[in-house]
Amino acid sequence: MKNRYLIIMMLLACMGAKAQDTLKGYRNDFKLSLFPTALTATPYISYEHTFAKGFALEVDAYYRNADAKWSYLPWVDESMFGTQVSAKYLLAVRLDEWWTMGLIPWIRAIYEHGGIAPTIRDMNEKNYVRRQKKREGLLVSGTYLKAGLTYVHKWRTFDCFTGNQGGTILTENRTYTGEQIGMNIIIGSQSVANCGLIFDIYGGLHIPMTETGIGQATVTPAYFILYTGGIKLGWAF
Repeated sequence: MKNRYLIIMMLLACMGAKAQDTLKGYRNDFKLSLFPTALTATPYISYEHTFAKGFALEVDAYYRNADAKWSYLPWVDESMFGTQVSAKYLLAVRLDEWWTMGLIPWIRAIYEHGGIAPTIRDMNEKNYVRRQKKREGLLVSGTYLKAGLTYVHKWRTFDCFTGNQGGTILTENRTYTGEQIGMNIIIGSQSVANCGLIFDIYGGLHIPMTETGIGQATVTPAYFILYTGGIKLGWAF
């Protein structure tokens, strides 16, 4: 029950971040993937660093313990450690328009203009600044495309038969391992609030390339069979 309340609180925070934009000079951020962390007892953390002209590098890491008893979705038998390294490009900066500002930004803009609705000229000035900050390599809200490599190391312990002494069965625990390498192609939308709060929603395709060892790592905190997607909430600095 506590986990359900945690999810609701995080989603409300996301809604607040979604309604804002920032023109501050953030270049780095840490993000937490909400659903794997809350539902599968899996810490799933991302770090991002931006470069000039809308490019960025993002590194993800997660750890899945198959023995975690408080997981809501215990659909993976193997324990695993996974990581992803992705190149990211901001395709389009989110711009202020009369029909896209949203209620909360519109009210805030009216307040900042002394009770007068912002003019098209004011919007264009902010949009110019956002484009300039993208060229400088700073975090701004917008739509992005991301491609990267994924790596998963998995392991599982079995109670294996080793022999018998009359009617007594002899067993011992043996741990077997496996690995998978794949590729992700993702499109997403990020919102960066003035306070540094980041809301990131994304989805895309996972392409497995090589796999060895135990099981089939088609379900992980990062992807489900051929699909990858989720929601991340983070902090920029």
